[in-house]
Amino acid sequence: MKPPPGCRRLSPLGAALGVCVTLGFTLGLLGGPLRRRAAPLAPCRPRSHVVFLKTHKTGGSSVLNLLSRYGESRQLRFALPHRYQFGYPAPFRAERVRGFRPGGRKFDIICHKNIAKNPQKIRKNGENVQRVMPNDSFYFSIVRDPGAVAESSFSYFRAAAPAFRSSPSLSAFLASPSRFFRPGERGNHYARNLQWFDFGLPIPTIFTEIPGISPKPAPTPGI
Repeated sequence: MKPPPGCRRLSPLGAALGVCVTLGFTLGLLGGPLRRRAAPLAPCRPRSHVVFLKTHKTGGSSVLNLLSRYGESRQLRFALPHRYQFGYPAPFRAERVRGFRPGGRKFDIICHKNIAKNPQKIRKNGENVQRVMPNDSFYFSIVRDPGAVAESSFSYFRAAAPAFRSSPSLSAFLASPSRFFRPGERGNHYARNLQWFDFGLPIPTIFTEIPGISPKPAPTPGI
């Protein structure tokens, strides 16, 4: 049979070359015998003792919902407050946990809103958390760019924080915080650097002190 006009028969050498290229490409995709094997990953094991340090305006509510579903699906025991929260902005205390008894059974997960929203909660008051949670608990949190947190907080907490409410704009507040901020006034803790406050860091008197008091790796087990 003659090939159509303009077409030429493929020579045996060309056909063999085409088959080799196709096989090589297929073996490369599927992982052939000559392909370098990646080192096996360490097995991932689920954690059953978790402390989530929930911070303001960082997407923590979404993580809290995931942890709630995770714990409920595995019938884990949650540490919950007697009331709406764990006494924020006061330091966290084990006695605020519903069902806590000294020397009694510990909990599996603590992630309820405001567990991390206590200024001396873990770094300075970690012994109270360890009275509630096992020593092998995994601690984690979320951090976010402070500028983005400030913008979000100014909008979200404006009705709750007198310092924000009395300021015409975030720019005006940042230009002269002392003009609007009154320490100790109810709700004004929301007008602080929230992540700095939530992690219990000391308030710097001058900006040059900040690098020296920035968070360092904590000795708390699991962090």
